[in-house]
Amino acid sequence: TLTKEEAIAKIVKYWYTWDNYAVGLIILKSLNQMIQKNIINIKSKTITELYRIIVKTIAPNPRSRISVGEVQRLVEKIRSTNDAQFGVLFFG
Repeated sequence: TLTKEEAIAKIVKYWYTWDNYAVGLIILKSLNQMIQKNIINIKSKTITELYRIIVKTIAPNPRSRISVGEVQRLVEKIRSTNDAQFGVLFFG
C-alpha cells in the first residue's frame, strides 16, 4: 500500500495528461447527449472512431493515454473522410 505522500507523488507525476483526460470526458458526455437526442448516429464509422480516440484519452493508466498531438492527428484523419457525421459534431 502507498502512503498518502507516495500516492500524491504518483498522481502528480502524470499532471501533463490531466487536460486531455478532462477534455475526453467532456467530449464523451457531449457525444452521449447527441446520441440520446438522435442528433448523431452511434452506428456511424466516424462516431465509432471518435469513441475509440476518447477511450484512449481517458485510459485509467496515465501511461496508456494518448497525447494531445496524437488526438489531433487521429481526429484529422477522421475529418479527411468527409463523413457527414463529423460536420454535425463540429458545425451543428
